[in-house]
Amino acid sequence: MDEKKNNPRDFDLTTPNIRLPHNAARPPERPSPQSDDFDRDSANTPYPKEQRPNPSAPPRSNSFDLTMVNLTMPHTDEDEEEIPPPPRQQQPLAKPQPAIRPASRPTAPVVAATTALPPQRRVPVWAWLLGGGVATIILAAAAVVVYWVVTYDPAFTLKVINAPPGSRVFVDGIDRNGVPQADGTVLVKGLKADEQREIRVARDGYKEWTTAVEGAGGEVKEIRVSMPLLVVEPDAEIDYNGRMVLVPDGPFEMGDDSHNPDERPMHTVELPAYYIDKYEVTNEQYKKFCDATNCDPPVNPHWDPQYYESNPRMPVIGISFAEALAYARWANKRLPTEQEWEKAASWDPRAREKRQWPWGNQSDPERANMFSEHPTDVGQYLGGVSFYGVHDMAGNAREWVDAFYQRYPESTLSDPNFGKNVRVVRGGDFRAKENNSRTTKRTPIPPEFKTKPEDTSTLNSSLIGFRCAVLANDQKLQAFRQQTRKK
Repeated sequence: MDEKKNNPRDFDLTTPNIRLPHNAARPPERPSPQSDDFDRDSANTPYPKEQRPNPSAPPRSNSFDLTMVNLTMPHTDEDEEEIPPPPRQQQPLAKPQPAIRPASRPTAPVVAATTALPPQRRVPVWAWLLGGGVATIILAAAAVVVYWVVTYDPAFTLKVINAPPGSRVFVDGIDRNGVPQADGTVLVKGLKADEQREIRVARDGYKEWTTAVEGAGGEVKEIRVSMPLLVVEPDAEIDYNGRMVLVPDGPFEMGDDSHNPDERPMHTVELPAYYIDKYEVTNEQYKKFCDATNCDPPVNPHWDPQYYESNPRMPVIGISFAEALAYARWANKRLPTEQEWEKAASWDPRAREKRQWPWGNQSDPERANMFSEHPTDVGQYLGGVSFYGVHDMAGNAREWVDAFYQRYPESTLSDPNFGKNVRVVRGGDFRAKENNSRTTKRTPIPPEFKTKPEDTSTLNSSLIGFRCAVLANDQKLQAFRQQTRKK
């Protein structure tokens, strides 16, 4: 035993794979099992009982924890030559004892962590259907947006300023049906942008205006036209598909500040020379139109089942605005504007004053067919003609004019009937009272209003007729006049 302690090359066979330098201090030798100092209760303890480390005592410099295996100690050049360990001596088998870790190296027990997976939940069918529906809607909306972006064609609006009333606007040779505004301008919407467009503004009796414009998408392009009146020498009265009288060009005062709100304010209107029918269109004249165009005759009023067939000189009544307009075009005329009708009925150019009734400012039921039960032949009330010689403008039948029901310029009046859905009827009828027969009275009527077979009351369109007008310098009229003069 003493020789082993003094031999630096000896190995402790209980700690294999440990290499110590030659000059390292050797740990004390483990006592044999026969030693009286061997503690059988701690068979796996690497030290004798009296040499066990005290956890609370400071570590000794020359002591080693022989429970640590696979420890490689630093070595010097003297250790380059390895000496194989001597044969391992067999030790008597001891009863296995549970290993006890030194108190100085406590370790926490390792607990295997297990994560419990939540139970799987099945997605209900309605959720799949809802998700599919939402996805379909999103895809459809995306397709619409893409289509709109690809096909969107921005347009601009053309605003024509200073055009005579009734002017037509042609774009690249096509009549675009410009919409007249209350301020006298004409709007043409939906013109393709970023392209030069040829514009022509035309009105019978005026010199045409032509120009070229180009507008950006969303822009309101304004053009101011100058269309001087063409010089003509009209006759005072002509027969042009019926007797017509001349209303010379010039200004007149339109409206009335002392009566209904929609007649205000009184304002000055400049009109070119035009012709207007001396009488209302009669049953006889309208029958020629129906025979020529194969259209249906009007429905007879309930008070006279033979009114249309038996009264050729009475005014045709009970027709719609469209039917009246169709007749006027067939006769190479048109319906008068609201301004033209009022000037022919009310203006006295010599006194430069306005008349409340065609004959003057005093009401007189004897001068027109009012307070009656039915119409009379046209032209029967000679005392009720206007300054220009127009008959029956205060009675007999109300008359369609080519105008939408709109407020007058500079008026702030609000009315639900204002707009593009209601037309205007002028003049009095055979049942009218004096106040409803005034020359400035305006009556809004739906354009489809007409007599129907089931009507049993006179409070319907059986009170409405019409008359026609044409500009004095209308090309067709001029050609007609030249032909009649040659004869």
